[in-house]
Amino acid sequence: MDAVKKKEAEKTEVERTVDKPHFSPFVEIFEKDNVLRLAAELPGVPKENLEVTVDKGILSIRGESALGLPDSAKQVYGEFGEGVFYRAFTLPEEYNSERIEARLDNGVLVVEIPKAERAKRKKISIQ
Repeated sequence: MDAVKKKEAEKTEVERTVDKPHFSPFVEIFEKDNVLRLAAELPGVPKENLEVTVDKGILSIRGESALGLPDSAKQVYGEFGEGVFYRAFTLPEEYNSERIEARLDNGVLVVEIPKAERAKRKKISIQ
């Protein structure tokens, strides 16, 4: 999916009539040991407010973040994204979307997608 289509898909999915701000969490994606890893910064997001799905080769992350300031508190300065968020990524075909694992650890969502066996490099023995 090219950047323009991706942006439009995000826009359509996120822009709803909710009385909360929208934001996009920072994400790093890298491959190591035949596993594609995605790490998303999600401070203040409990796993109950987080949804990770795969549909037709699109990995989606959506949820809601709230700092949970006390009622009597007045925020003086803030940089954490608060409100609802959505990010979507097209998965390369060589990854096995049936074996995706996700965990939330200290405000970082880590999603791991292993490479499909058929896509791994194999050494062929010569007879």
